[in-house]
Amino acid sequence: DAAGAWLSTAYRVASGVLSTPVILLLGVPILRRAFRTVRKGRMSMDLLVGAGAFAAYGISIYAIALGRRGVYFDSATSALILSTLGRYLEATGRAKASSLLGPSLRRSSEPVLVFADGAFEARAPSLGLPGDRLKIGTVEVLPVDARLLGAAAEVNLGVLTGESVPVLRQVGDEIPAGAIIVAGPIECEAIRPLRDSTLERLADLAKKLAARPTSLQRWADRFAAVLTPLVVVLAFGTLAVHVHRASTEEGVIAALAVVLAACPCTYGVATPLVFWLALRKALAHGVLVRSAAVFEELSKVRAVAFDKTGTLTERDLSVLRVDTDGDATADEVLGYLLALEQGTKHPVGQAVFRHAEQ
Repeated sequence: DAAGAWLSTAYRVASGVLSTPVILLLGVPILRRAFRTVRKGRMSMDLLVGAGAFAAYGISIYAIALGRRGVYFDSATSALILSTLGRYLEATGRAKASSLLGPSLRRSSEPVLVFADGAFEARAPSLGLPGDRLKIGTVEVLPVDARLLGAAAEVNLGVLTGESVPVLRQVGDEIPAGAIIVAGPIECEAIRPLRDSTLERLADLAKKLAARPTSLQRWADRFAAVLTPLVVVLAFGTLAVHVHRASTEEGVIAALAVVLAACPCTYGVATPLVFWLALRKALAHGVLVRSAAVFEELSKVRAVAFDKTGTLTERDLSVLRVDTDGDATADEVLGYLLALEQGTKHPVGQAVFRHAEQ
């Protein structure tokens, strides 16, 4: 009836009005990126996504103008939203992955004590130079590569080795940036500036990982370089066939339908989402991944051999049992240990305190 026809037309027009901001805000940047890639002589998935979305939008506007029912605004907007969502998830994953790298891989902004004019004074780590004499407190992170002075010390090199058990360093030994001082304070001499330290090299590695596309992404771009010209040829072929058999109008609609059907909507979400979720999970467990290809190769792994001197350890130490000698009982010993180790920063002392507390 007339009322139903009016409502149907109003619905289609409202869909067009509401989808237009999505097309302009999300579609135009995607096409702009696609054209930049084309000017460099390459094809990308952005070209297919943008072309498919604008094809669906164009068909729909044409249908409204002729008073027809077939509109595809949902296809146009969903393609753009999925592609943009994929980029948002990728950017969010990069940011959260960076935050999970922890203070050991971030340049410290806390001042360090540097010996000058007969006394130690606070100074920004970035101002440090080779030869500066530093004093680093307990549980503080060494900001630069340094040589130990004064006395032997225990340090935690877990950020470099994955081994949480403290290691002993003697006077004259080098200690890399990122090491955590277990028993301090210590005095040391900087041997490299901050920008050349082990800490900075690890941070650069993490940044390069975040910026480097995965091999799956590179494969998809190579696939797009072949698929996009093929889609264009098929679209023009479809246009020619339908123009010859029916009409120009049907030919245009059929050609645009070919472009829309080739739009790889889910690719924009699936590829970055899988990789960045895996990276965040690895970093949350203290695993720094050297290359994105690691995750892609894991599906082929059937056995793992650990080549490591000593034992595979967890991050936190734990007490297995308590043996006593003489008249003291285990409960009495644990009572003394609970009092002695309260507030300790040493990982062994913390393990003893947790056991005694339980």
